[in-house]
Amino acid sequence: MLGTFIRKVSPLLYDYPAEPEDLVGPGRFGRLKIALVADYFTTACLSAECRVRSLTPANYEEVLRQWKPDLLFVESTFHGKNGAWRFQLARQPKWLRMGKPKAIRRLAALARDLGIPAVFWNKDDGAFFKDFIDVAQCFEYVFTTDASCVERYRRRLPPGSTARVLTMPYQPAFHSFSGFQFARNEACFVGSYYRRILDQRRQFLDMAFDACEDAGMRLHVFDRNHHRVSRQFGFRFPAKKHLTVHAGVPYRETAVMYKTHVPGA
Repeated sequence: MLGTFIRKVSPLLYDYPAEPEDLVGPGRFGRLKIALVADYFTTACLSAECRVRSLTPANYEEVLRQWKPDLLFVESTFHGKNGAWRFQLARQPKWLRMGKPKAIRRLAALARDLGIPAVFWNKDDGAFFKDFIDVAQCFEYVFTTDASCVERYRRRLPPGSTARVLTMPYQPAFHSFSGFQFARNEACFVGSYYRRILDQRRQFLDMAFDACEDAGMRLHVFDRNHHRVSRQFGFRFPAKKHLTVHAGVPYRETAVMYKTHVPGA
């Protein structure tokens, strides 16, 4: 199957950052143990306050049985640790993956058998509701970033499951606004540009890019999809004279570069 082949070669094509794991954080949640199926940003943010272990299809049984987490937290991930969950959560064309996801179903079932509360969070609602509904149905607790999707989940989830809103957070340990510093007539954008989906997001970014150009402001874009093979087809930023695209850098280094508050950096 092509999806399996891509998962095996993706670590050779993508520079996945090292993820902090099992560090005792400060504060009231410092010893809370969370088993994670998540992309790097969520893992890094949670690790600042909790003890986390990143799961893969190969290690989840050992982690759940031996590490004994307090919580299983699964987000709408497209890669996961070192790309281990690529094509295994989001609904894919049949030529990439035949049938419904299996590993994540076994993971959710094992957590249920062991009495570990299991949470699924779709951070990409409502654009990707249909892509992750099969996975969401495996979980008792489901959260969404889009309030309009709550009733849709409640109609599709098994009896006894709950659906609530969990908005997109940020981690104040890494990023906090410390006031404007107009030392340079430049701006920074860190994220993605979607050429074929999320039309409203693309229109908003185009408007922002045009405003920077009209104001003569240099815009530095840190593209988190810069190294993706499919970047040229679906994620390429528009070509503009004032816009410079850089390869995506970790959240912490970006914060230092643009003088955002980063304790200890």
